[in-house]
Amino acid sequence: MKEFGLSKREIISRKREIEVLFQFGKTFYSSQKKIKFLVYLTENQFEHGVRVLFSVPKKSGKAFWRNRIKRLMREIFRHNRNELPVLQQNQTLLIAFLPYAIYQKRFPNVKLLDIEKEFLEFGKIIRKSEIIP
Repeated sequence: MKEFGLSKREIISRKREIEVLFQFGKTFYSSQKKIKFLVYLTENQFEHGVRVLFSVPKKSGKAFWRNRIKRLMREIFRHNRNELPVLQQNQTLLIAFLPYAIYQKRFPNVKLLDIEKEFLEFGKIIRKSEIIP
């Protein structure tokens, strides 16, 4: 696998996992409240590691703008995944990345650096939280 690749196994696509994440996941916000993070730690003997979901609601803006935000979030995750804590062998960390205060009318030209600071803060917050022992 490529060093900075993002495989299909790392993307959350099962409806059940998405429901569990949104129902039982713990919510974190970045300091400027630009991005909302939903986090849920589960024990699974078959799969382990970090699995992610990138979602931008339709209310945020036009399709091309929403797709750009998702591409930026994926890129940031791929390059900064080492900021996340190390998990046990049988643990799976489910994370959803959702823009919270980012929408097209307010931020028509979003840059990678605008969102990257928020993700790096999230790495520090998750390490300090009680989610991962």
